[in-house]
Amino acid sequence: TTKFANASESLVRRTWGDFEWVHERLVQERAGIIVPVLPNKPVNSRTKFDEKFVQERQETLHRFIQRVVKHAELVDAPSLLPFFTCNPTDWHATKEAARKAAAAEVEASNHSSVNKNGDEANTVVISAEEAPVLKKKGVLGQWMSAKRDQWALRKKNLVLEETPVESKRFEDMQAYADHLETCIRILAEDSKTMGEMQNTLSEKFKTMGAAFTQLWGEHELSNTSSSTMYQKLGDIWANLCKQVEQQCSFGSSHLEAPLEELVLDVVALKEAIAKRKKVVYEYTKLCQEGRILQQRMDNMRAVSDLSHASDQYFALEREIRISDAEVAERKKLKELITDRLSRDIDRFRVEWHERMRQVMETHHKQQVQFLSEQVKLWEGALPVLAKIDDGRSAVPTGAKKNEAPELS
Repeated sequence: TTKFANASESLVRRTWGDFEWVHERLVQERAGIIVPVLPNKPVNSRTKFDEKFVQERQETLHRFIQRVVKHAELVDAPSLLPFFTCNPTDWHATKEAARKAAAAEVEASNHSSVNKNGDEANTVVISAEEAPVLKKKGVLGQWMSAKRDQWALRKKNLVLEETPVESKRFEDMQAYADHLETCIRILAEDSKTMGEMQNTLSEKFKTMGAAFTQLWGEHELSNTSSSTMYQKLGDIWANLCKQVEQQCSFGSSHLEAPLEELVLDVVALKEAIAKRKKVVYEYTKLCQEGRILQQRMDNMRAVSDLSHASDQYFALEREIRISDAEVAERKKLKELITDRLSRDIDRFRVEWHERMRQVMETHHKQQVQFLSEQVKLWEGALPVLAKIDDGRSAVPTGAKKNEAPELS
């Protein structure tokens, strides 16, 4: 259910796939912005219908949407309004139209690198002579090209078409994101370990409390004047078990879950930096290809007589114009993403650390309360333990060390 500023409401049903779709659209529509990422989709068909899991997933998706709509540069994204308001028919039509538009964009991108004979250039020949007819890339060629791009993007010393200031700034951003990820993953993993240890402690309190209770009630010889002490200990340890259970539940929802979301935020930051690097890399490739074409043109102009190569000359001139247009378009995209990401990282740094502060403040305040209540329970056992019952034992309280007690 979505409530709008004009007091109207919209009730729609959305699946996990719909959330994935809107996330992908936000990344495309707001390139350069750090878009919150979704947690991993469940693969266990038995647990995905578990009531506890469903409730946790609903809370996670709700927090995802809340963070999206509170982001000043994401809230007005074109894909959000139909996500919140469209009925099933219109929603399907919206996604289908977006799919067709994306397919048309990919097709246009594929045609942009086709030469005058309709052959996609696999390489560029630097020569004033007639270039040989080149074959289109097959599936294997496309796969290898994609792999080469992936390998190139993994290089830390990759030379890109960007200013030294931009290069240094985004190197620092990458180092900052790597450092954040290392620290927050340690915190998230250790918080889970602490939760598991507290669950174990709760079970031990439970069994020990039951054992204390049984000490005076199961055997006729056990039912002595010690019964009050064992009853009191059993009650106290049972209450300690409940306290630790509450502590575990609180830690799961208010520490483990928020830390996992902070991990996902850092993942989103690293993805945004990686996408920006990919765009700059593609821009660099286009610039290099443009320079190669210009070199071919210069070599051709160096020939005194171009009468026999006029067709090639004009075809090459057309390729250069197309290349220049592509470079100019890609440069605008690179500058847009660079500007957005630089601005959004400043926002990210403030908000991320503020959220961490709020999580830690809430956790520490609640831990103080839990521990205070546990201290009261521990102290409650002291009066009954401090009483000396001579009927319980004939051992003198002031017996010296190694001195054998008298038997009554």
